[in-house]
Amino acid sequence: MPSQQPNPICTPTSPYCSSISQTKPGVGTLTVSTTSVSVLPLGGTNDFFNLLTSSVWAQNGWTFNKAQPVESLTGRFDIGVYAPSIFLTTPERIGAEIQVLYNPGVGDPVGSNVHFIQRVVNNHANTITLQGAIQQPPGTPDDKIDTVLEQTQLGFIDPRNPQKPTFNPFYDTYGQVVRYPNQTILFVDIVAREDIYYNNKNWSAELYLAEVKDPINNPNEVTIYNGISWVGKAYSLLLKPLKSFPTASPPVWK
Repeated sequence: MPSQQPNPICTPTSPYCSSISQTKPGVGTLTVSTTSVSVLPLGGTNDFFNLLTSSVWAQNGWTFNKAQPVESLTGRFDIGVYAPSIFLTTPERIGAEIQVLYNPGVGDPVGSNVHFIQRVVNNHANTITLQGAIQQPPGTPDDKIDTVLEQTQLGFIDPRNPQKPTFNPFYDTYGQVVRYPNQTILFVDIVAREDIYYNNKNWSAELYLAEVKDPINNPNEVTIYNGISWVGKAYSLLLKPLKSFPTASPPVWK
């Protein structure tokens, strides 16, 4: 569970809500915001679980199970960084960063078979490959499990590490995760998109702890534990009309 009680409504005193703005002369003002972190149900929302069970991994022998109530985590998700960003580099980008430390309690899963799985929903699709990012046109909706493209390719072999298991839904296969000797695990994600002034953007994510309980006999069977959601948006007040693109409203957790 988050180390502070999450509040789904942003107020001036909400611990996870913040925004920043940047004015560009002759263009307008851009605002990027993050909203409160929410606790998600044990085993995942229906939308998240349906996405996993209809995925390319499920079609190739992987199974996904919801943790039982007695397996609900007793530890914490400590949120150390959660902030919006405006990158004034070339090209200009907007985004947000979140850092979540999994701090296991008594009886919680630990070790190298513990992973993170993240679902992302946004209105500016972005395909991540080991060679770099491929951004789709603004307004392109996206709803997927957050992995690099190569993780969805059954026969892919990483030339840098041919023994590395790559066909899996785990964020930590290539995402930024740090495992510490005391069994805590740090999850880091940075969202970034270009074309920032003329297209409003929004995104949401569901982040879950997952475990392969029996890596020897059942290496493709995954248990889903508790999770949290995090949401952000970027919008512009321009000196000329904003382009109209469909938005991806934050999903209703169900």
